[in-house]
Amino acid sequence: MPNSKAHYERGIDVPKEYGQLRHDIWSDDDWLNLTVPAQHLYMVLLSDPTLNYCGVASWHVGRMAQRSAENTPQATLLAASELSDAHFIVIDEMTEEVMIRSYLKHDPILKNPRLSVTMAKEYGVIGSRKIRAALVYELQRLQKSNDDWPAWEKPQVKTILKQNAISAKTMETDLPMAGQAYFLTDLPSGLPSD
Repeated sequence: MPNSKAHYERGIDVPKEYGQLRHDIWSDDDWLNLTVPAQHLYMVLLSDPTLNYCGVASWHVGRMAQRSAENTPQATLLAASELSDAHFIVIDEMTEEVMIRSYLKHDPILKNPRLSVTMAKEYGVIGSRKIRAALVYELQRLQKSNDDWPAWEKPQVKTILKQNAISAKTMETDLPMAGQAYFLTDLPSGLPSD
């Protein structure tokens, strides 16, 4: 079997097998201010098998809760709300997608022309307009601070950079109404539903 890490570094398209967790995350005050459940969920998302080259994964609260013996959907939503409020992730409950906001900043995808094209193709599969806009904003920020990266010369990436861009920090981060149903499941019977 070919060495997937070597193929990844050379830009040969392979399914993602790992996500990078940088050591300097432990020097980030925003990260250190998170609770253990929020940090755990972030690491779960970073290693999620559905995570693509855009840093977008499937968002299914019940499925995420099954990733550890002690987790519950309620605890997963609380951790997700914390990560969203701290701008580590962007969730779209409607399309059931989640984006790790700084994923492309910390993964070498944009330094590799072939993987940049793969990332651009996967952008087209994202259903959430909210996530697409947040991703474009992050790409535009990265282009300003890393204008020598080869990704910016690819026509597919240039097309993405022209799309609508919105900072995740200005988006609504309240817990979505669809997620609140999980919190109502533990009500004692006989209580009014409203």
